[in-house]
Amino acid sequence: MNGGLDYAISERLGWDLEIELQRRIKALPEGELLIGTALVIETGDNTIPFLISAPTMRVPTNFNIETSVNAYLAMKAVLIQARQHADIHSIAISGLCTGVGRMKPIISARQMWYAFQEIELGEKQDFSTFGAAQKYHRHINPEGKLWH
Repeated sequence: MNGGLDYAISERLGWDLEIELQRRIKALPEGELLIGTALVIETGDNTIPFLISAPTMRVPTNFNIETSVNAYLAMKAVLIQARQHADIHSIAISGLCTGVGRMKPIISARQMWYAFQEIELGEKQDFSTFGAAQKYHRHINPEGKLWH
């Protein structure tokens, strides 16, 4: 949490938050917070009482993220955690994957919107064929690659 928006969050909420987040991640059975999962941490701040951490990449990298569906997966994880936490009534979310990951903002917004539709509006996907699943995946990120 020492670059870009993460840096600003640490500056605002305190650097000990990063240490607590890392401690909780290391305590997970996987030893890492996987893309598509999230953790909620209490911040001790009256204005911003919770932080939802949802990774958009496994390790910091600036390649292959813009063609991924990582913003979609991270957004779903954020929304799922927020729904499960009775004290969270609103959330602020940045353009996922748009910083270091270099995903185009329009692609990030599209992915975040589809995740919102599925989690918050209940518009779950039910694919009848493999091709339908591929088509939806391609629709989420038209710049993504299905086959190489």
